[in-house]
Amino acid sequence: MDGRRDAAVVVAVEDYPEGPDVPGARASAEDWVRWLARTRGVPLSRIHFRVDAEARGDRVRADLGRAAAQVREGGTLWFVFVGRSGPADHFLWPVDATPSGGALDPGALADGMRVGGGTQAVMVLDAGAISVAAPDVAVLSAEAGTSMPVILPAVGQPAWSYLALGGLWGWADRDDDGVVTVAELDEYAHAGLSVVAPELDLALANHLSASDHPLAQGVRGMGPDLVEHLLAATQPKVGGVDYGMLAQQAAATDRALDAARASGRAGLDAAVAARATKFDAATTAVLVEAERTWADLAPAREAAGPESVALITRFVAEFDGVQVDVDQVTRSVQVPEVTDAKAWLAAVAATQGPADLSWLSADTASLRDGIWLACASLSDPSACVDLGQQYELGLGGRALDPARAAALYARACDHLSPSGCRHQGLAHQRGLSGTIDLDAARDRLALACDLGDGPGCRTLAALVDDSIRVDALLDRGCALDDGPACLRLADDATTSAERRTELLAAACSLGETRACVQDTPVESLQTTPPAVGEVHLQASTVAPLAFATAATAEQRQEGALAHERCAGGGDFLACNRLGYAYETGGRGLVADLRRAGDLYARACEGGVAMACGNVGYLLESGKLGTRDYGGATLRYEAGCGGGNARSCGNLGVMYDRGQGVVRDHARANLLFQRGCTLGSGAACTNLGYNYEQGRGVRAAPRRAVALYEVGCERGNVRGCGNLGYLLWTGPTRKQDHARARAYLRTACEQDDTRACNNVAIMLGDGIGGPVDVGASNHYMEVGCRGGDANACRNLGLRYRDGARGLPVDPAAAALYFRQACAAGASAACAELEALP
Repeated sequence: MDGRRDAAVVVAVEDYPEGPDVPGARASAEDWVRWLARTRGVPLSRIHFRVDAEARGDRVRADLGRAAAQVREGGTLWFVFVGRSGPADHFLWPVDATPSGGALDPGALADGMRVGGGTQAVMVLDAGAISVAAPDVAVLSAEAGTSMPVILPAVGQPAWSYLALGGLWGWADRDDDGVVTVAELDEYAHAGLSVVAPELDLALANHLSASDHPLAQGVRGMGPDLVEHLLAATQPKVGGVDYGMLAQQAAATDRALDAARASGRAGLDAAVAARATKFDAATTAVLVEAERTWADLAPAREAAGPESVALITRFVAEFDGVQVDVDQVTRSVQVPEVTDAKAWLAAVAATQGPADLSWLSADTASLRDGIWLACASLSDPSACVDLGQQYELGLGGRALDPARAAALYARACDHLSPSGCRHQGLAHQRGLSGTIDLDAARDRLALACDLGDGPGCRTLAALVDDSIRVDALLDRGCALDDGPACLRLADDATTSAERRTELLAAACSLGETRACVQDTPVESLQTTPPAVGEVHLQASTVAPLAFATAATAEQRQEGALAHERCAGGGDFLACNRLGYAYETGGRGLVADLRRAGDLYARACEGGVAMACGNVGYLLESGKLGTRDYGGATLRYEAGCGGGNARSCGNLGVMYDRGQGVVRDHARANLLFQRGCTLGSGAACTNLGYNYEQGRGVRAAPRRAVALYEVGCERGNVRGCGNLGYLLWTGPTRKQDHARARAYLRTACEQDDTRACNNVAIMLGDGIGGPVDVGASNHYMEVGCRGGDANACRNLGLRYRDGARGLPVDPAAAALYFRQACAAGASAACAELEALP
């Protein structure tokens, strides 16, 4: 099914600070992200992915709120959680949950997913035993068992996610119709889980509607051989294998699966037949309506005048390729009368001369406006294009009239309007005048391209078979500032890496947001290693464990096992987890940054990219006693090369500021680009700032807006604040005060103090919405408390002058001027001195 209207939140906690971990949780969640993005087509900017330390309860709730605001009408809002549930209440446990609080109530989350507007909501909960009463929300979960997911031995991942996602991928499509329904997924998951974990019972707690409701469409693939999972699950711990017993179990499993499929066949056949009956009825209704309408048009067909042509054209637009929708499955209906209508239009067009435009100068005062008069007088030929679009789409109070639209496009092109020639070419391509003429379309599009219309060059390229000419047309379109043309060239497999980078930058700056988060080749990030500083890390040895006094016996046992894996078993992920425990004082260990650094360094040398970023941060920040920029640079480079987004972004900051390296904005931007591609919201924001300011690149506010938006959607507060400020004060044609106000408010509420002052000004002055002096003063107070000098000064001015609903209060004014002065606002110092 088409996921372009969807939004999703995917959460995985594999590494819990307290209690047992959930093996394979991250891999399972990554598989969900791949399915959502690549198979279903959900835009990456609307997929919110939280793993381990990032999967805090407050962030999960905030992400779900953002996703609920992003899902479009007719789309699906997805929430996927892979981790543990509470031992008593069976709430979802984010990484910061404890027995005393912090768990997530799945019922409350489900309430927040009901956003209306024709949207659907689906929850996938792989956290052991979860039961949710949530009408109108599809809740896919195991409803019996423990607070831990069942792990599939054969793949090392939680069983429910594996089976449910596999079912959506096509394994559950038992009737091979390319659609996976609720009933099919239910049956497949029941049968699969009964093999790998017969002690559990799987159910769909609620579903969207009937059992034949589609959850995935256009899917592919058969499921894995469940015998292999059964064999893995029953493999003896020690000793030999009783293959005779396993063969009996496998045969019994196969018979159970066959019986399960057979038991549902009758119901499935009935559902398929019912759907076919619905399609037949809907198709018949369309055909009857088309036949009746065509008969009603007989007087117009006999008259054959301009109004009749417009009416017949409207009939073709309504019934050509008409579709019927049954249970969210769409099919096209071929209407015979459409062929007759097209033939009639072609015959009329063949007998008529040039399009009649006498109506432009007729006495139609009620329709005339600035666009009409500019087109009629030819003071601005491009106005004919605007007027034509109004008639083509039925906008601006104009009646829908494709024939008039085509005539207006021709008038614009005859007077050398580039966009007029493009629209005339499209009119020929779509048959707006009654017949499709591809040769005429190519001729008009070629003229548009010659006149300097970039989109015209790109549109012509789609009608040309010569690959060399296609490339030349796209090159010209890109040079004429057509972003889609630049992106098409960048996506060409024959384009060099260097040229691709240039084309993506151009496309992004021209508003093609898909180009803004494309990857940057790792090879372009290589540099000469700097000299390492004074911090010497012991990566080759692992120091004995140092437990806190309050460490429990279970924590000591877990710590000993992780220590053994790290020290002697070559498990470098365990080293990274131990390092994090020492850094945060978690898992019963003492807080010891030196030990954390040693363990991170060991894990980094073992190939754990995240650990490279962790030790790089400790070295850069001076938390190990002194700032070691050289050592941090080496670690960040290793982490970035290994795919760690934070490493790329942090290294970019070092080059941007010249910390331990020669300042190089161009190199910083490459690193920010890669970090942004890998998922770092901060890196997207930093790259956006450099595009806004023109640091290392040509200034491109439009690209800055796109990157700020991505950074904000990924949880970077500064991105929200910068986006709001740019939408408020940026280039006039790009301003959007309503959105600016919303983004600034969001940033302020997440502790961006500069944003607080800015949104307070907008609220107080009624910019982007109604005046709200109460909220304005509140946000300005929040900004001042957060240390923003401008917010303090502005509050002082309001109390001094008795403005924006505040009384005249010299004492309060002096207090705020004093705070602003201390924070560096020199004007506030002078205003404090001038108070009586």
